[in-house]
Amino acid sequence: MTELKAQLRRYAEAVLDGVPAIPLAEVRNHRPSHRGGVLRSHRVRGPSIAVLLAAIVALVAMVAMTGTTSPSHNGNLASGQNIYHGAGWSIRVPHGWHVLRFNESKDGVSAVGVQLSNVRLPRPAIIRGFPIQVNGRVLPPQGIALIVATDDDPTLSHGRVVALPASPRDWSTGSATAGQPYVMYLWFRTAEGVFLASAKVGAHASSAAQKALASASRSLTSSGK
Repeated sequence: MTELKAQLRRYAEAVLDGVPAIPLAEVRNHRPSHRGGVLRSHRVRGPSIAVLLAAIVALVAMVAMTGTTSPSHNGNLASGQNIYHGAGWSIRVPHGWHVLRFNESKDGVSAVGVQLSNVRLPRPAIIRGFPIQVNGRVLPPQGIALIVATDDDPTLSHGRVVALPASPRDWSTGSATAGQPYVMYLWFRTAEGVFLASAKVGAHASSAAQKALASASRSLTSSGK
């Protein structure tokens, strides 16, 4: 998509570069003349309508694609709105939470999915040997983030893989020192494959935020959409 936008930009610039410039002096000195009793005007050569339309169409297409692909953040979705993933799962977004779709790869490991958070966060970090998760150094103490994604790291042990909907007992919780965020994991299966849900909870996350996380976790279900 980025390459296509670049090609459209180059095409529009090339078209416009081929349009002859009209000198300002020529415009200022342009005067109508009388020949045979008829008022005539000397024509100043300019771009054809077809050339201008071609440039405009290319520029409009480029702007339209930029508007649909530039932001990764999709803003705050309305309370109760669901995300339906083509891989066969869906999840409800808590009111006021941020939605970030991502496609990351590093060191031969790739992950594609969505991140929900009660604070604005960057893309999650990929560290070989660890399930994809929010970078704890950028998560504020009151922050919570939930990731649902693929994770093809061959060094990871999936352990128990469950069918959706999952119960709270299906989630594994990691240990954390005082004042540090803790992490919860869930491996689940749909008709399209195995996926990971990981949640990271800040040490001072409010009870309301934790309830919102619990609600979103319970809403993670299989979907035919």
